[in-house]
This record gives sequence, C-alpha cells and structure tokens, in this order.
Amino acid sequence: MPETTPNATPERPVVRRKKAAYLPFVVIALAGAIGFFVLSSSTSGGAGVYNFTLEELGRDMARVEGKELKVVGQVQAGSVSGDAASRNVSFRIEDDKGHTLAVHYARLLPDPFQEGREVILQGRLTGGVFEATNMTVKCPSRYQDEGMSAAEQDKYWKEDYKKHEKTAGGAR
Repeated sequence: MPETTPNATPERPVVRRKKAAYLPFVVIALAGAIGFFVLSSSTSGGAGVYNFTLEELGRDMARVEGKELKVVGQVQAGSVSGDAASRNVSFRIEDDKGHTLAVHYARLLPDPFQEGREVILQGRLTGGVFEATNMTVKCPSRYQDEGMSAAEQDKYWKEDYKKHEKTAGGAR
C-alpha cells in the first residue's frame, strides 16, 4: 500500500526526495575542495619547500628538477665568479663529504657572503645548476658563545644544530 501524506491529492501526488542520498557526495566534494586549496596554498610558500643535503640532491637531481628546494653548503674556495654589482654571481657550494653543486644567484649578495662561509639557499634546480632566489649566510660567531674553539663549534653544529634542522625541516 503506497504511503500517503496529508498534502497528497490523486491529481498531484507528493514525491519524497531522499535528501540523505546526496549528503555523501556533497561531503566528498567539499572535502576534496578543501584538500585542494590546502595543498595548493602550502606549496606556494615555504611549507612546500623540500630540504636536501648535497648528497641527497646529487642522488635525486632528476626527480627534483624544477621544484622549490632548500640546500645548505659552504661556498667553495676559488669558485665565485661574476659581478656582484650586476646581480649576476655564480659559485659552487660543498659539504664535508666532497659533494658540490653549481649555484647561480641573480640578486644582491648579502654583506657577510664570502668563500668558506656556510649558506642556506632556496631556489630551483635547472639543468644541473641551482638557481637560488634566496640566500642566508650563516655567521657562527654571532650566535655562539665567545671563546668556543673550532672543535667545539664543529661539535655544536653536528650535534645540536642538526637535530633542530631535522625536526623543523620540510618533506623529502
């Protein structure tokens, strides 16, 4: 026997729509839209930047070509070329394991920039050359206690600083 409602007439039956049937589709579409916006906004700033060591970058160059990256290394002695005034400088960075990377920087160099100093670079890898868009030059004496020996500074870097870098770093 069909279900009747008080508003139904033989000429105009009331058709009940199942509103609950649309709910899963609305929820899925809404969740997908939110996920898309969160992902797209996180990769446009610092959150989507991949942190690499020079060793990791050497292994994954083809995979990370064109992606926004951050890499740390020391400016290799004798590798700086170009004219800082024209905002066109090239150099190489290296790590303590002998891995190197060619870098091009088309902005004004920071004042403390010099060979042998550690730099944190952000940019994109293009054709084997790291096109840096941001550079931070580290000055260890500025952030460490006065009177630390070179061995103590090295120990600080390897043990204390590196553990903070791993917990604060981005995805790999």
